[in-house]
Amino acid sequence: MRFLTGKDYPELCETCRHMVDMVVDLVAEGPDTDDEEAPINFVYDHHLFCGGDHCAVKEQARLETRQQKWMETGAHPAHSTEIAVP
Repeated sequence: MRFLTGKDYPELCETCRHMVDMVVDLVAEGPDTDDEEAPINFVYDHHLFCGGDHCAVKEQARLETRQQKWMETGAHPAHSTEIAVP
């Protein structure tokens, strides 16, 4: 089975992509060999992202983008009628 590796997750920082790559061989020996996302699931389950259970760099970029949109539109996200999608 081909597993998704760090290069398949360009939104993650280099450290998190490297961690995904590091666990591929470990996951290949485990019970989730039929799940192509098993390496990133392992990283998540064991809090191995740079921010523990998430990529802190990705989260910071998302927050900065959200703040930039808020500054441009003047509409605070908390007062928006749109449904927030993480």
